[in-house]
Amino acid sequence: MPAHPWRFLPSVQSVKRSLDDNKLGQAGLLRIHRWLPPGEGVGALADRILPDADLACWLFGSTPETVWSLQSAANPEYIQFHLGFANDGMAMIDVAASLPSGGDYFSLTMIGGTGAAYADDHHNMNLLYSGGQPNAIRASQGRADLVGQLQEFVDAISEQRAPSVTVADTTRAVEVLDQVLESAKSRQVISGKEGN
Repeated sequence: MPAHPWRFLPSVQSVKRSLDDNKLGQAGLLRIHRWLPPGEGVGALADRILPDADLACWLFGSTPETVWSLQSAANPEYIQFHLGFANDGMAMIDVAASLPSGGDYFSLTMIGGTGAAYADDHHNMNLLYSGGQPNAIRASQGRADLVGQLQEFVDAISEQRAPSVTVADTTRAVEVLDQVLESAKSRQVISGKEGN
């Protein structure tokens, strides 16, 4: 089973359940901010983009049709990328890997046709909004992503079924990562492969 631990964060799982249960309507706009301390090695930023590319494909349930990205010349550890999905869905993601150690932060907002959900890792609270008062869901995360991932691995074995995360998911995320990096280098929109 490939490792995609971000899928197993309680806050992200809550957003995914809201989408799957049609509480948000059709996915329209995904916004992810990820601020991290500097990485090590040439591929460090690419390694940090991959999980968010996977989250976007997973939440939209397909591969983006277009990819555009911009990498800062002044700060090569910062990149912003836009993924255009079918039915006018869009993901806007920025990754900054130049913060002091311990200053890392993650937030995710999904806006659908009839509602929105928000998750972050600083206050361990998710907001679910579909008109009226927003509902706050406390979700202490810690390393729950790893626990959830390991539990899924064990469950797949004991239930003799395929895992929920597949090699095809990883391949798709790597293809999107390659397109993000190609777009940043060429400063052009890249037409992706039509998703399933």
